[in-house]
Amino acid sequence: MTNLFNTISDIPDILYHGTDISSVPSIERGINLHCNQNRRSDFSTGFYTTANYKQAKQWAEFKGDFLDNSHCGSVVIFHVDKEKLKELETLFFLQVDEDWAKFILANRTNNFPEEEMLHNRNAKYDLVYGPLADGKIGNSIKKYEKGYYNSISDFVKDITGFKYPFPKDHQVSFHTEYAKSCLTMKGVDIIDTVDDRSRIVK
Repeated sequence: MTNLFNTISDIPDILYHGTDISSVPSIERGINLHCNQNRRSDFSTGFYTTANYKQAKQWAEFKGDFLDNSHCGSVVIFHVDKEKLKELETLFFLQVDEDWAKFILANRTNNFPEEEMLHNRNAKYDLVYGPLADGKIGNSIKKYEKGYYNSISDFVKDITGFKYPFPKDHQVSFHTEYAKSCLTMKGVDIIDTVDDRSRIVK
């Protein structure tokens, strides 16, 4: 079980990124923070990792099954420069609560004025750590924009990650060029997902 990371010092030496196999060459050439610029993410545009290998492997399986014709996903393994991490501007969410939910809303929708909400659309924070929202977060955002929820607490309940229990499952996201320089690619596990089986082949 992955413990809660209370401070930057708790971030481990190794982090993982689950993706499809076709994305690996691009990552090898260098992490592109803006390759999915049109996609709105929980903590804003950036490169997302986890210290939980199983979580990264599950995401790799998903990407391999649905986004890549080879039916192969990949878990990219990174070494973390702990000394460089200490220089970053960071934001840590240590529980699923309204502050975390408002931060996600501010990054995923334009309904909040920038000056009034904590957000990371301007990459103010080099690194952000916290829980994952539920996999149906896109639908929940649309429902919020349409006034479906009576309160922010109702929104929190809807996006609480029962599928991704915190802190075992979590996200560590990198949002600036200097932040991504803390990561050095060390290897890749290729995940074969053909015929609904999952096995590491490399």
